[in-house]
Parts: sequence; C-alpha cells; structure tokens
Amino acid sequence: MPKGQNRPADIEVFDDIWRTLDEGYALFDEQGLNWDSLRVVYGAKLFDTMTTEQFYDTCAELISHLKDGNIVLEAGFDTYRYRGHDTDYQENFDRLLVERVYLKNAKQTGPFRHTIIDSVAYIYLNTFADRITEDQIDIIVNQYLDSTVDLYGIVFDIRNNNGGDPDNMYPIFRRMGYDTSFSYSTLLYKVQYKNGAAHDHYTDLQPSWVDQSSKPKFPERFALLINGNTRGVANVFATGAFSFPTVKIFGDTTGGGDGKVTVRELPNGWLLKYPSTRILTSDNDVTSFGMWPDSLVSLDPVMATQGKDAIIEDAMNYIRAGR
Repeated sequence: MPKGQNRPADIEVFDDIWRTLDEGYALFDEQGLNWDSLRVVYGAKLFDTMTTEQFYDTCAELISHLKDGNIVLEAGFDTYRYRGHDTDYQENFDRLLVERVYLKNAKQTGPFRHTIIDSVAYIYLNTFADRITEDQIDIIVNQYLDSTVDLYGIVFDIRNNNGGDPDNMYPIFRRMGYDTSFSYSTLLYKVQYKNGAAHDHYTDLQPSWVDQSSKPKFPERFALLINGNTRGVANVFATGAFSFPTVKIFGDTTGGGDGKVTVRELPNGWLLKYPSTRILTSDNDVTSFGMWPDSLVSLDPVMATQGKDAIIEDAMNYIRAGR
C-alpha cells in the first residue's frame, strides 16, 4: 500500500509479528513480561481505517515493550529499532581526551592503537570489523617483550566498539591468559538456540572454546574497559574475557547485542529481525542485555578537566598495584 493510504488494519500481519516473537525470540526469560496481555492490549488498538503509518506505529509500540535494540521492524518507508538504551546509560567515553592524552604517541598495527604509559601498556580497539591477524598480535606482544620498560600489565580498551566479525575475537583470545610453553583450551562462553514455541524451550548449552596459543601472550595482568556503547561482537568479547582469571573488567555495563539474528518476511512484505539465541558466561549468566564490569567506574568531570580519564586511571592503578 502507498504511504498514508487508508486501508483495513492487517490483523494477519499483527498476529504474525506477535506469534513470531512469541515462539522464536530467545530472551523472554530475561524480560519478566506478560506478552499475552500485550497482544490483547495492542490488538484492541487496531481499527478498519488505520493508515499504514498508524498500523506500523502500533506494531512498533508492541515491540518496544521488549526493550531490545536487536529487534528490527523494516517497513520500507520506516525502520523501527528500540533506542531507549541510548538514554539509559552514561557514555563514559571521551574520544578527544583519549586521543589527546593517552594515544598521542601511539602506534597503529591493523585496527589496534597501542602505546606504553608509565610501564602500563594501553591498547584501544574501536571495532571488530577490520581483520585481526596473528601477525598483528605478534607485533604488539613482541613490542612489549622487547621493551626496555619493566611492563606491569595491559589496559585493553573497547569502549564505543560496536562489534563486527566474531572471527576477529579469537586471535586476541588465543594470546590472553597465562603465558605457557604449551597449548591449552579455555571455555569462553556458552550459546543456547531457541528450539520450541514455549518461551523456555532452548537447545542444550553449547560451549565455545578457544585453543590457547603457545606463542608469547599479552601480560597476565589484564584490565578490560567497557561502556554502554560496547555492543554486538564487542559484548561477546567482554563475555569471553570474563572467563580468564587474569582479566579484570572496568567501566560500565555493555549495551548487549549478541548471538544469531533471525529474519522473517511478514505477509505484507515487511521484515522482522530478532535474536533467536542467547549467550551466557562460563558461569551460566545471560549477557545478551549487557556484560557487567568487575569494577563499576564512571568518568569524572573534574578529572577530565585535568586531562585524565577516570576509567583508564583506575585500571592503570589496578595494574600497577599488582607489582
């Protein structure tokens, strides 16, 4: 139908949206939501002379109750995605400050910006979309090994990283943990797939392992920095990093967004996209709505005026305290 044209409300499309999410969406267990009652409430709002836009807005409002930015409704003339999380968190990242103070003498290796600050290595990675290779990790790690500085540890910053290709996590994971002369495996996280109509119907937990490299690794004392705009694959990376006993996470809870997204074409040609898996830590805690820090830290405006990022400084103090 052309935009704005009056036509009978498409009950079939509304029911398809409700039923598709009811049976396929993987995160109802974390919602505490009465999805059945919402069908009644929003079904009652449909009327014969609704415009296309009014019908679309009603469907979007129904979906908004799930408060999940990974559910998308594409109607051609408009696209709905939950944006509430954009106002639910402090950004806790000042790119200009980081560039001006902490990365001013940094080297670039692939997507990594890296430097050494007062015997602490600092690495910033703003995306997992660019290819990450073992050779790049070799260059960075060997720089630390060859350094004349007695290196205390590493601060690895993925704030404002919106993800990318999950394959790019593994070269990093293989160089985290304890430095040994032999290979071993680490359980990173677990995945469950929705496999039935009931909200609690999932496959068995499927573990994701990484074979640790016998090559030299990052320093064992490892601080990971996250914020509310750490999402998608970066959220999965934070979940996997949580499994390493050598890692401590600083900052604020991530923005979530992980796992497989299923796409359904609705009877009127619109597209509905939704998560059909959930990811859990090695301790079986769901992180699809965000991975939490070990140490909750926010930017301090006063420290910022002094040219200091409170989250980086807290992490560096932790690293130095271990020496």
